[in-house]
Amino acid sequence: MRVAIETFGCTVNQADSEMIARLLEEAGHKLVDLASADAVVVNTCCVKSATERKVLKRLAAIPVPVVVTGCLPKADSEAVLAVRPDAALVGPRELDLVPAALASLGTSSPSRALEHRRLDKAGLGKRRTPGITARIPIAEGCLGACTYCQTRIARGPLFSFPHDGLVEEARRAVEAGCRELWITAQDTAAYGADTDDSLASLIADIAAIDGEFRIRIGMCNPDLIASQLEDILKCMSGTKVYRFLHLPVQSGSDRVLAHMGRRYTREGYLDIVRRCRETVPDILLATDVIVGYPTESEDDFDDTLDLLRLARPDIVNITRFSPRRGTPAAELRALHGRILKSRSRRTAELFQQMQREANKGRVGTTVRALVREEGRKGGMLARTDSYRLVAVPYGTLGTWTVVRVTGSTPTYLIGEPLEDEKP
Repeated sequence: MRVAIETFGCTVNQADSEMIARLLEEAGHKLVDLASADAVVVNTCCVKSATERKVLKRLAAIPVPVVVTGCLPKADSEAVLAVRPDAALVGPRELDLVPAALASLGTSSPSRALEHRRLDKAGLGKRRTPGITARIPIAEGCLGACTYCQTRIARGPLFSFPHDGLVEEARRAVEAGCRELWITAQDTAAYGADTDDSLASLIADIAAIDGEFRIRIGMCNPDLIASQLEDILKCMSGTKVYRFLHLPVQSGSDRVLAHMGRRYTREGYLDIVRRCRETVPDILLATDVIVGYPTESEDDFDDTLDLLRLARPDIVNITRFSPRRGTPAAELRALHGRILKSRSRRTAELFQQMQREANKGRVGTTVRALVREEGRKGGMLARTDSYRLVAVPYGTLGTWTVVRVTGSTPTYLIGEPLEDEKP
């Protein structure tokens, strides 16, 4: 059968689609583009209501049979079947059953594989997306109890994949020519909590692999990174781990953090930021903020802006609260849309102001960067050792270059290559 794969969502979903592609090819199917497909596997995301609406609209429009996988069929199968009653459904922890689900299309009983199995995805293999980046999921599920999150319903409890298998997958990726290894999970800091292992130990072993590459550590919740932070930062002292951490804060108000089910405090978060910057001064810190949580007052929101001024993160992902079906927060009375819009705008304005000033201060510096993709408007895009984005007029994909920073914007640097260099 000629099959297309369409993917929505995060790095974990992108990696899952690479596994699905491998499974389909092994089952004898031919991977094609959407226009010539006999069936489509749609790997879905439900993290935001806007994303869910986009996915459902797309499902309704596909003119051929579909297998729906990813987070949405497990989190809200009714929503999927309302627009595609003919669909086969496969949960994110049943990816090995996608070929069987494909075979069930057109029958009286399309597949409904929606269990929370302990599937070792490191052993499935991948048909990698072209490029220099390997996406390596290290666990399924999480240990969180966030009141707004539907993904934890979809992905289930934590299951850490075997350590040795992950190191071997990383080794194969490097041997295949990958120059970036994206270590990813719903919460990478949770890795090993169920197996007496740790993220720090895994990163150290991957960094010991021979070759020229960089490791990007995925999102880490503050409560679980705190105890192993020193070991994680130690890994960044070498050349193989980007000096980058994604630490979502969501709110600067202890009151709202408690309502959200977040297991840390404002001061605890700021202490982690302080420790990061003292140990690795040029570290790039990314964070996530949810504005307009139903119990967020104006004072609570001001606390969030104040925290951002103190922490001065380099990346802020801003999300307006949206209720997700089946979560405790969905039962709360939502704030008016104009409040969400105003708070989102004010947060974005503050962040852009801070980043404009910070990036201006980097003009004139010299950095080493990995050339990793073509720019949309020409030239190439590279990442520094701190994972800062720098646009250069030319470069060879997958090589390192020394760059003098000549300009900046609030979101990226502009530079001129001085010479090619290996790490």
